[in-house]
Amino acid sequence: MCATHARVQELLELTPRTAVDYELLRAAQEQIVAVVKASNEAAARGANHQRMRQIAGYFSRQHLRDIMGSARNFIHEGHLYAFDPPGSAGGGSDQQCAPTGKPVVVFLFSDIMVVADRLKSAKLLDPAKRHKRCFSSMHRIPLAS
Repeated sequence: MCATHARVQELLELTPRTAVDYELLRAAQEQIVAVVKASNEAAARGANHQRMRQIAGYFSRQHLRDIMGSARNFIHEGHLYAFDPPGSAGGGSDQQCAPTGKPVVVFLFSDIMVVADRLKSAKLLDPAKRHKRCFSSMHRIPLAS
């Protein structure tokens, strides 16, 4: 598609604006751009859906609906450490947060954030364990729109 777009662009540059075919070439170029854009968007939606299904596979089946959403987009994934808030049992008496040392994995989507406690034996994104549950629990936090 990109080669076709480049050829039509080249033809447009070489064709005088007064030529009978100029408007047809310009219309063809606009249609090519629209088709390429739609194709790229469909590919991105497919990749997003596949990634969300992969993430959902890390959890038990009961959480599948919590992750899969028609308007939901996967944005990022990262590792964090859980902190106890000030004044809690593990937070101490000073006003700073104290790390519990408990690593969590965060999946950020367009409308929710999922915080997951990792199983001790599971390795994230290990292809051999894709069919196995990797997380012991999941906390779903809605994001303000």
